[in-house]
Amino acid sequence: RKRKKTEKGVCCLSTCQVKVLNISGYQGSCGELKQMRHFLGNLKCLETVKVDVEVDQGKDVKRYMRITNALMKLPRVSSNCQIHF
Repeated sequence: RKRKKTEKGVCCLSTCQVKVLNISGYQGSCGELKQMRHFLGNLKCLETVKVDVEVDQGKDVKRYMRITNALMKLPRVSSNCQIHF
């Protein structure tokens, strides 16, 4: 059974005055990436996103780079938003 498309409403995050977002234990799953896309695309006042990527950089450099590159490519509604790892 197909779901009917609902009209896009205004996201409650678009009115939030959040300037700093701290993410811990980020593993780069599809669900986490979707959530980050939602945050970055709706938090208009966001200046800093601090992401603690839960990957051993010494043992799995390729995975760490894939995760951080994917986050850096996400569109941001705030032109002042910087992502730190």
